Amino acid sequence: SNNNESCPLTSVGMPVYNGGKGFEQSLNSIINQSYENLEILISDNHSNDITKEICEKYSKLDKRIKYFRQKLNIGGPKNFEFVLKKSNGKYFLWGASDDFHSENFIEDNFLFLSKNQDFVGSTSINYLGKKNLKDNIFVDFSLEGNLFNRVKIFLKNAWFSHGIFYSLYRSEILKKCPNLNVEFLAFDWAINIFMINHGKINRSRKSYILIGTEGTSNVNNFVKKAQIRKIEFFIPFYKFSILMIRYLENLKIKEYIYIIYYLFKLILSFFINKKNKNL
Repeated sequence: SNNNESCPLTSVGMPVYNGGKGFEQSLNSIINQSYENLEILISDNHSNDITKEICEKYSKLDKRIKYFRQKLNIGGPKNFEFVLKKSNGKYFLWGASDDFHSENFIEDNFLFLSKNQDFVGSTSINYLGKKNLKDNIFVDFSLEGNLFNRVKIFLKNAWFSHGIFYSLYRSEILKKCPNLNVEFLAFDWAINIFMINHGKINRSRKSYILIGTEGTSNVNNFVKKAQIRKIEFFIPFYKFSILMIRYLENLKIKEYIYIIYYLFKLILSFFINKKNKNL
């Protein structure tokens, strides 16, 4: 029942574009979750591969799936916003089209949030890279403590914050986030900052996410495609920086200075990564 407080409806939004067989595996990992009171919202961003057939097939097999196909490609951020707006659950999770969740991911993080009201989100340890977990980069940082500490830890680990973005969130708070449909470099980081401004984010070690390698951030020259404003060729995280400062209005002046320092280091690391990896 959607009104069952002990097991409330939880929404999983899955924006996808040309997901292929990888998307089928990702979708199966959501369908097979131990937490069953789900609505699964798929927004197909006008794919031209087998994604449409996969979605139609599974929507017939599982009544929890609601399949939407965009008439035109509306871009990534708007597609992420679309599934969030369509959601009805008390909790919300974005499910990337190439990620794989352990069977207990939602149950594990739901149980934590239900007992800890000062946390706005909960995620699990995540692995970046290959299907063999032993060969992956392992990420397990959480965002706890006071606001300054949360932001500082995030900026130090921003390049590995995929698991934070794909947290199980309290829907009521996430839906208040502005600029959800605006495309700019690090738009996901801006959403993360908005959420940690409202509370802490847990990292569970009883479940996991395997972050896929077919996402936007792994496409050749993805940075150049995301830098749609000329100023971002000189200040790559310009829009993100403006929003971060706006969201963190409760920080003290001394804390702001430290945050700007960490932001400067993040920008510097961008240019180093761009030179070394041809981003």
